[in-house]
Amino acid sequence: MIKKIIISLILLFVLIIFLVLTNKKTKSDICRGYLTDNEYLEHMIPHHQVAVDISILLQKKTKNPEMHEILRKIIWVQNYEIQLMKDMAKGLPENDMSTSEIDMDRNYTTITVSDLSKPNKVGLTKTYCDPNFFEPQKHMKHIKHMKLDDEMYIKHMIPHHQVAVDMSKVLLKNTKNDFMIYLANRIIRSQQEELILLNDMITIEKRYSYQSNLII
Repeated sequence: MIKKIIISLILLFVLIIFLVLTNKKTKSDICRGYLTDNEYLEHMIPHHQVAVDISILLQKKTKNPEMHEILRKIIWVQNYEIQLMKDMAKGLPENDMSTSEIDMDRNYTTITVSDLSKPNKVGLTKTYCDPNFFEPQKHMKHIKHMKLDDEMYIKHMIPHHQVAVDMSKVLLKNTKNDFMIYLANRIIRSQQEELILLNDMITIEKRYSYQSNLII
């Protein structure tokens, strides 16, 4: 009996070591753990697509002019970045992580007002890393039963954006690729700005509730 227990414990220990060595990742690890250039692109492309898809849906429903301005920007910028990332994914060195010995420009460490303006903060957050954020088709099925309106969109997009910011901050600690540094910094800055706008829309007299008679 004791012998069987010892063998079971040894097998369990071997399994744990194997999982560690093969670097098995969960979606939670993707948002908080070590990220290679490829892993970042592999997850950020569908993550952006989710934002584009739900933004296009709301465009057809909302009559709030401020929301339309936010939606147009999100759709254009994230479609543009999706293409940037797809192009970059074709030419990453060693299909994993750049090994450049060059000291890349890391001015992203400079703290700006947007890093401190609510809901943003310096460092990583504890935002839930929703698996649906990385599966456009599953995400569309997931929201089918929900009533898509301005309030629902904002409450959905704030954690969605925050996950992108957190992932980008994680990547910046690891990557040596100058373009990936540029891309992650770009996503942090643009999505932090949008987080401020979205937060204001829902906290300042519920600005999202305004409906224009001029918008059909």
